Amino acid sequence: PTRAAQAQEVANLAWAAAVLQSLDPALLCWIWRAIDLHVETMSNTELSQVHQFTLNCRVLNISREDVFAAYYGARAAPEQVRAAVESAAADAAERGRLAFLQEALADAAHESSS
Repeated sequence: PTRAAQAQEVANLAWAAAVLQSLDPALLCWIWRAIDLHVETMSNTELSQVHQFTLNCRVLNISREDVFAAYYGARAAPEQVRAAVESAAADAAERGRLAFLQEALADAAHESSS
């Protein structure tokens, strides 16, 4: 169950699915649902892993709606659900980008002080 997983486990599975370029609808559906549940409590490292997953989905041209349609067999989602899902995905992507930039700046500052 998605609620039984910890944020780190979700991030690790999302990253692994991206690395393996998994196309398994059941796995991808579980990952998207788990990200929705845990994104608010994820660390910068975990958000970076989730960001890699979302980028991989873009590269493979797989949308969240495509995954849900493949798994549940329906394209239509209630508008409120779709809006909430899109908002959460945008927030996670932005938090992942910010975490990456902060880490890069910290690394650059560390290197320049050495």
